[in-house]
Amino acid sequence: MNLVIIFGPPAVGKLTISSELAKLNGYRIIHKQEIFDLLDDFFFFGTDNYRQADQGIRKIIINEASKVKHIKGLIMTFVWAFNDSRDKSYIEEVLKLANKRKIKIYFVELQSTELERRERVRSASRKVAKKVSTLAGLKKLEKDKVWKSDSKYFEDKRYLKLDNTVLTAEKCAELIFEEFDL
Repeated sequence: MNLVIIFGPPAVGKLTISSELAKLNGYRIIHKQEIFDLLDDFFFFGTDNYRQADQGIRKIIINEASKVKHIKGLIMTFVWAFNDSRDKSYIEEVLKLANKRKIKIYFVELQSTELERRERVRSASRKVAKKVSTLAGLKKLEKDKVWKSDSKYFEDKRYLKLDNTVLTAEKCAELIFEEFDL
């Protein structure tokens, strides 16, 4: 089984591109907002309980999906703050699980200009999906966060960095599909 981890800052287009990629390869999407909708009934966003439950659910899905023959791959969206060691630790746990279950992992880092993300955050689809949909909310999420990776971390990994400021979601999905031969 394959696991494509699409990560980047809020409003960069992770779910939109994941949806287009899933159309091309039939992979299932593990989208953070679906998990958050469940967790919001139990925990306060941003707490350790919330984070542990989110990460635990994702690992369970990855582990169990790797045992099912009709699922050939997963796409997981992830907001990865590179100055938060907890995010890197979680990815390391996923890598260990993938190694144990013989899952191939592909990393896709999405970037776009701050101006573009500020435009995207106000789209109507974000409100429907219960995502942050205001500039104030975006600024709060972004406060003190580093969104761009140190590419050295990915030197020995299957990795693609895409700036999707002007690329369509369809084009990004095609580039990912072709780069990794998915």
